[in-house]
Amino acid sequence: MTRQKQSYKKFIKYVIGLIVAAGCTHVIQGDIRIIDADTVKIGQEKIRLLGVDAPETSQTCTCGGKKVECGKQATAALKDFAAADKIYCKGDKRDRYGRTIGECFIRRDGTEINLNRWLVSNGYAVAYTQYSKKFAGDEAQAKAEKRGLWACEYFQNPAEYRHGKKNRPHAKAKKAKKSKKAKRTVR
Repeated sequence: MTRQKQSYKKFIKYVIGLIVAAGCTHVIQGDIRIIDADTVKIGQEKIRLLGVDAPETSQTCTCGGKKVECGKQATAALKDFAAADKIYCKGDKRDRYGRTIGECFIRRDGTEINLNRWLVSNGYAVAYTQYSKKFAGDEAQAKAEKRGLWACEYFQNPAEYRHGKKNRPHAKAKKAKKSKKAKRTVR
């Protein structure tokens, strides 16, 4: 085989590779169901929002001196914001649960709005920097401007909450009381 033919074959393989790589991200659209603030379902496809970690549905926060259901509030905010619009998502990878990892969008007044970014920049979710740093700047701005969760006196990072460190400030207080009682009985 001549060098020219080898070069031509390499070039064809390169072009095919580019075409395949460009086509990897697929658009998912159809009837949508918002499961929670960082997971949606379109048809039979579950999409986990890339770079976003929203409070769990059962998670509570302390805002304005009151206990609030911040997980439910984040989900409701996403539903309210995107209710009248057709949502579509783009993704090409899957997580360990088989969900597509992607970004979801709405088109409003001719402008594409990234819902992942909207959630983080409005304080309804934190940037999930373990997987993507794309929305870290949006989180920093939301935090500086005390938007959403960042306006609360207390909220727990959703990842910590999921990993068993659930909202238990009362458990710490009980432990402190027990240790004081133990010190008293030792005397």
